[in-house]
Amino acid sequence: MIRQTAVAVAVAVAVAGCGTGGRPAGSPTKASTTTATAVRPSAGSGCRSDAAKGTQVRFTNQAGASLAGVLLGSSATGVLLAHQSDGDVCQWLPFANDLADAGYRVLAFDFAGDGASDPAGNSTLDGDVVAATGFLREHGATAVVLVGASMGGTAVVAAAPAVKPPPAGVVSLSGPARFAGVDAQHAAAALTVPVLYAAGDGDENFAAQARSLYDATPTTVDRTLVVVHSSEHGVDFVNDHGDTARQVRQAMLDFLMAHG
Repeated sequence: MIRQTAVAVAVAVAVAGCGTGGRPAGSPTKASTTTATAVRPSAGSGCRSDAAKGTQVRFTNQAGASLAGVLLGSSATGVLLAHQSDGDVCQWLPFANDLADAGYRVLAFDFAGDGASDPAGNSTLDGDVVAATGFLREHGATAVVLVGASMGGTAVVAAAPAVKPPPAGVVSLSGPARFAGVDAQHAAAALTVPVLYAAGDGDENFAAQARSLYDATPTTVDRTLVVVHSSEHGVDFVNDHGDTARQVRQAMLDFLMAHG
């Protein structure tokens, strides 16, 4: 499966001694102070041209880890993009730029332990999504749709019931029902907002897991399941230009238009 500003200042005091000018050897001269700045890595360092179109941001998750991200657009309608395992914001940034150009405020972020974010420590995937949603709202989004791919899909479904106020909707692309201790299957039963599940029927068992999540979602919820004849996975659906990928991408755009 494809996976899952603070500035530190160090002050060095230099103490010098000499054996001339009547001062005993080893006697201290006037102390000099220098400041060294530890520069944190930037989100999207592997796709700088895409990242440069947005603003570098940082926020703290519930475990105290600093998470890095790229914020784009200026709309009151927000879209949060959660990446796959062993990935980072670069998986989403081409699509994020398209969304920003279409009029959305978009936050693509690195999960704790990935990309430019701090090590995971006690962080959880769903906790990172809750923190990222709060940051996006604090920076101008009044309605937020949670979108995740693979591991990120699990995370956004699991986080949705804990997001207050509730998100405007949830999109899971090839999201497993359970991943890294996060139980999206259980959370799906508590969803109260519109949700879109999508997967390819040639992508291992991810279509079956999308169906399982769909079935677990209450029938009172506006729920949609899209299964296409494809082996594409997660962000492939928005970054590829094949017919089946376009079908999923369009379903996502229609969902955002309807619920964002």
